[in-house]
Amino acid sequence: MLDASQDTLLGGTDVRQIIELRAQGKSIREIARITGQSRNNVCKYLRAPGLPVAHARPKRGSILTPFQSYLDIRLREGGDNAVVLLCELRPQGYSCGYTTVKTHLHPHRVTLQQTDRRTVRFETDPGFQAQVDFGQYSYLDP
Repeated sequence: MLDASQDTLLGGTDVRQIIELRAQGKSIREIARITGQSRNNVCKYLRAPGLPVAHARPKRGSILTPFQSYLDIRLREGGDNAVVLLCELRPQGYSCGYTTVKTHLHPHRVTLQQTDRRTVRFETDPGFQAQVDFGQYSYLDP
């Protein structure tokens, strides 16, 4: 039995079950009771010519769309700090918050991390160079 609170499209098996129950002469009310769907849903799937297909929604523009060219330039220059970019966008008329800028920058940061390594690993042969951390160490003479 299906959950009556489902808002998603039914799968092909569920739709076939509704159609088969109707073919057996069951009423819409009985089909709704058996499947756990509302009567409106049962009617919708009986009226449809085939299995339901989810349609893609059109993409909405971002509130950062007017500032996209500026952000692209700053990202190429290496400015990927959301706080700094937010401070630079405010005088240009951007009125929303930090989280919007941070969320917008996330996919670009991943790309930057993959292409532009800011630290380069420096390897030497053993015994050639010593690297130390400028901390305080104490040792005992034997």
